[in-house]
Amino acid sequence: MGITQKAIGSSPSVRTRNRFASLASDPGDNKHVTVDSDFFRELIRSGVERTEALLSERDALKSSVARLRAENEELTRQLGSDDQTVELMKTIATLKAERHGLEERASHLKKSSERVREHVLSTESELSELANLYVATRQLYARFTLRHVFRNLRDIVGQLIGAEAFVVYAIDGDRVRPITKHGVGNAEDKMVGEGRLGEACQTGLMWVRENSSLNEGTGEDPVAIIPLSVGGDVIGAIVIHRLLEQKAEWSTVDQELIGLLGSQAGNAIVAAALCEGVEPRAALTGLFERI
Repeated sequence: MGITQKAIGSSPSVRTRNRFASLASDPGDNKHVTVDSDFFRELIRSGVERTEALLSERDALKSSVARLRAENEELTRQLGSDDQTVELMKTIATLKAERHGLEERASHLKKSSERVREHVLSTESELSELANLYVATRQLYARFTLRHVFRNLRDIVGQLIGAEAFVVYAIDGDRVRPITKHGVGNAEDKMVGEGRLGEACQTGLMWVRENSSLNEGTGEDPVAIIPLSVGGDVIGAIVIHRLLEQKAEWSTVDQELIGLLGSQAGNAIVAAALCEGVEPRAALTGLFERI
């Protein structure tokens, strides 16, 4: 009899019935069952939502993977085999290196061309200056007459140097007298040692204004005074009042021409004065006795 009661007490159906019986007899316990049921329903609903979200994300990732695989296959078909791609990359690198070398060579040739061009321009300028000096010297000694010498002197000062107004003076005793002029109204006699002209004739020192206001000047304030010397003695001077309007500064050839006039114009004037009206061979009469 005791054994039968123990078996019945341990049966699950009996325990379940006892549980429901106790819940029915106790309203407080029934309330706990309702709360537990709501909690589990909320937990299950949240789990379902998260599962659905994970499934959607998995489907999106699968689609992305499929798309990337398709793109990779397309690129592989476009590029061809790996060997062809490597060969193409080598060819591109070789072409880039050749282009870089050609660019460096072109840059070097451009610099060399610029240097040659500058040298050519400098040479042309020097040749032009030498040509002007040759023309000036040839004109001074072209004919040994005072009229031709002074006319050629005017051409050199006016055309080669670009003087708009100037006067050529000669020393006569203690006075400096004008011989020929161009673009100047009146030119008066000066005393040796008086003013800039007189000082230049006394000292033999050249005076040239710097590159400022070369288009404005007077006899008292000229732009240049060029003493004419023969063997260390001053015989006269060229006074340049102003230069042409289009000439704003002295050039290198101007300085060379000024130096040439200072050293050679006086010789040409003296030679013309000595040979005036004399045949060239007649001027040599007594030459051997004099040397």
